[in-house]
Amino acid sequence: MLASGTRQVLMREVRSDEVEPDVDALLARMVPVDLVLLKGFRLSPYSKLEAARLGQDRRLLALDDPLVLAVTGEAPIAAPVPFLSLSDMGAMADFVVAHARKAGKFN
Repeated sequence: MLASGTRQVLMREVRSDEVEPDVDALLARMVPVDLVLLKGFRLSPYSKLEAARLGQDRRLLALDDPLVLAVTGEAPIAAPVPFLSLSDMGAMADFVVAHARKAGKFN
């Protein structure tokens, strides 16, 4: 456990004989929280921002996945959703909070 006066973090090792938990099982452990940001679950049924690195050779998920709300990267990229600069963390945070408010998930 990592703890301070205002935060606590608990890490648990997944044994080799255990099945890796899915997103819903992980989220169930996090109640109560106001907002969760996931990384590494691009095929999950949750709203997402897609990171598009320069020179990547895979097709953008945003072209086919209606849950991709925006694309972020080092340089603008053609996509059917807004582009957010990877270097502008404030704009990304504002976008996430605005979407959460719009969905009624955040005050």
